[in-house]
Amino acid sequence: MSDTDPLGPGFADAVQQSQAIFRRVLDAMSRPGTCHQIPDMPYMPAPLNAASTAIALTLLDDSTPVWLDPAADSKAVRDFLSFHCGCPIVEGPSEGAFALIAGTLPPLDLFNPGTDEFPENSTTLIVQVDAVEDGDDISLSGPGIEDIAMIGDPGLADSFWRQWAEMGALYPCGVDLILTAEHRLACLPRSVRRVDGGGTAASGGKVN
Repeated sequence: MSDTDPLGPGFADAVQQSQAIFRRVLDAMSRPGTCHQIPDMPYMPAPLNAASTAIALTLLDDSTPVWLDPAADSKAVRDFLSFHCGCPIVEGPSEGAFALIAGTLPPLDLFNPGTDEFPENSTTLIVQVDAVEDGDDISLSGPGIEDIAMIGDPGLADSFWRQWAEMGALYPCGVDLILTAEHRLACLPRSVRRVDGGGTAASGGKVN
């Protein structure tokens, strides 16, 4: 199968593989800072990596509108999502239940943070980053973390961490992030904050 074929294969066993990927995403979301490996994918529509492709096949369907950033908005991606997921593609970041981001992460306030009554109606961001790996570059605290969780630097801009700290004031509203790199994923749920070396919430004064 050519890697330019927009209707390249999805999962070989859709039920079992989607369930396995869903469990990995759920585990990553409930244990922020942990990195998870997914199996090889037979096809990834450029520029999506294997993890983003697997997550899209698992989480997107005809009831989940998705926004594509300019980098992810290719004919191959649109055709692949239309054929395998049936998800509507929306024009604005705030309109999507999900967003697929393969380039520079837009400002977080462009996405739907949900409402106090329905915080679950927010946008979930699937963000391709430089790396998803264990490390001690970023310290996280919050629900699902016993003390402090450490993760390698994914390459998110300083401005992201400032916006992330500011968004904490909106909780339970906010956005959740699924970070992907090649075959790996990690999650930043809205309830988690980055902390500095002293264990206090980072508010933009200390970022990489």
